Amino acid sequence: GSGCSDDVTVTITSCTTIDFDGVNDNITFRNNYNFNGTFSLETWVKPNSTNGTRTVLSKKDAADNTKGYALNIVGGQVVFNWHNNSGTGSVTSGANTIGTDRWYHLAVTFDGSQYILYVDGIQLGSANGSAPSQTAANVEAILGAMDQLPSNNSPTNYFHGWIDEVRIWNSALSIEHIRQMMNQRIEASGTDVIGAVIPTRINGKDANLDGLEDTALTWNNLVGYYRMNVSCGD
Repeated sequence: GSGCSDDVTVTITSCTTIDFDGVNDNITFRNNYNFNGTFSLETWVKPNSTNGTRTVLSKKDAADNTKGYALNIVGGQVVFNWHNNSGTGSVTSGANTIGTDRWYHLAVTFDGSQYILYVDGIQLGSANGSAPSQTAANVEAILGAMDQLPSNNSPTNYFHGWIDEVRIWNSALSIEHIRQMMNQRIEASGTDVIGAVIPTRINGKDANLDGLEDTALTWNNLVGYYRMNVSCGD
């Protein structure tokens, strides 16, 4: 051989979804998304595997069940667990499991006293509880896995499949908010949140069927938004 070599870098520039291989793929948000009050999480997923525990989003050390939270798929059941001084609480999709056949929209809301879990804009579970206890700074918020201390350990519970349109809110979404937003990307219009396809204000109108308009979302309520539509690595 002549000893010659050539390096080719392949960069993916159109990345509308992220594919997690279930082996070691994950995205870390470092020390962010510790919640001590109201919050909501929502995302679209298309699992390639639903066996075992597959973490969609977490801010938790796998060995510590006193702090943090995790949105998991466990044997096809959607499960959100939170951990605090009162112990561990959970809200689940119950007998309604998800498969590998299509995309599903998952959402969890917490209004300060109640957790509600939605799949495809349908409420499937609720439970009373308090906010998660905040984790230490060295516990990372991770998309597609769960952190595992010490920090030189690899994460665990790797998600296998596709994830898109991750949104993290500091307020409790109503079912009307979710249904107005879930099938479109969202944008800012001044301080308001509007749809990218249907460019009207997201207002959660009549979520309680009482004829009154609920408090509209503001763009400041959106603390994390990952559209998966920008250049995303090699």
